[in-house]
Amino acid sequence: MAYNASTDVWFQYFNSNGPQWIILLATYGFRALWATLGIMFNFGIVYITLKSKSLRGSCNILIAMESAFALILDLGYYVSFFVVISGTKFIRYEYCFWFLIVPCLLGDMAQMTMVFTGVDRLTCVMFPIWYKKRNAKCHLAFVWFVLLCYATYDFVINYIDYLNSKQL
Repeated sequence: MAYNASTDVWFQYFNSNGPQWIILLATYGFRALWATLGIMFNFGIVYITLKSKSLRGSCNILIAMESAFALILDLGYYVSFFVVISGTKFIRYEYCFWFLIVPCLLGDMAQMTMVFTGVDRLTCVMFPIWYKKRNAKCHLAFVWFVLLCYATYDFVINYIDYLNSKQL
């Protein structure tokens, strides 16, 4: 069944003229403020990790990677805020896709990096001798490889959906 905006009650309510735009502005404005806080803290983590020589372990690098990915994800929250500020309220999916694909992909990569950080900590506790002897650069290269494969897969799936949605 194809999507029909004329039957979507939420779309009709928020797209109509009236004070409803204040709800959208407040919601997306709060999200943008919250994202600003996240950007500052994530930038701080990345900056401190890069500047500090003592934070060069694989766990610290994984945490900095996750923060860098989340920083870009947080920038994506400004799109909806700027759309509402412009008075448009909603934009078509074909435009939204290109504005948000990079933040969404990096947000997904941030989640995968959290999993890798947890596995890294678990192996450090469960196998401490092996953990100290392993090659951390190979481990991080493997993590990057998996993340890039996952991002490629994620992009292909989203792009196929994008192409299918243009036919609606």
